[in-house]
Amino acid sequence: MNRRQAIYRTLMLGAALATPSWAMNLLATNHYAATAPFFLSSSENELMTALVDTILPKTATPSASEARVPEFIQMMLKDCYKQTEQDLFKKGLSEIDPGFVAMDKEGRNKVLAKMEGDSIAALKANPRSVTFWKLLKELTLLGYFTSEIGMTQAMEYAPVPGKLELIKLDKQQKTYSEYLAR
Repeated sequence: MNRRQAIYRTLMLGAALATPSWAMNLLATNHYAATAPFFLSSSENELMTALVDTILPKTATPSASEARVPEFIQMMLKDCYKQTEQDLFKKGLSEIDPGFVAMDKEGRNKVLAKMEGDSIAALKANPRSVTFWKLLKELTLLGYFTSEIGMTQAMEYAPVPGKLELIKLDKQQKTYSEYLAR
């Protein structure tokens, strides 16, 4: 082995040993920390936080804002939605009374009920349309139930497929293959 081969092998060994720790550090960084608020202004973000906490308030489980749903919504809108949906979302936020943040629970629920009624009417008129309420509600639920908090504290984990055991069926129960034979 000549000197060049020895240096090359040493460099390759060093790169092979350093790459996994470098990659793990990169993956472990908090990507949300640099994003809040990057799409919406701070007042719009405060309003959106009040909206998602009204949709999913703190009960026996954490609220939507505790699950970092506002950051998730901003990231999804910015990275995954077209400019028309982004504009629709911002316009929808601007149409909500800024006093919503200071309202009590009953007042907030009335505002959301009106928004849902208006959205249902718009969707009945044009089923393919997108409304602010539909976007907000879908992204709130998606963000919450795919978060660590939503997965571990709001839902019950049922391991699948479970343990391997013989399952006895009742006479009226059908197996999956019987459904396929129809």
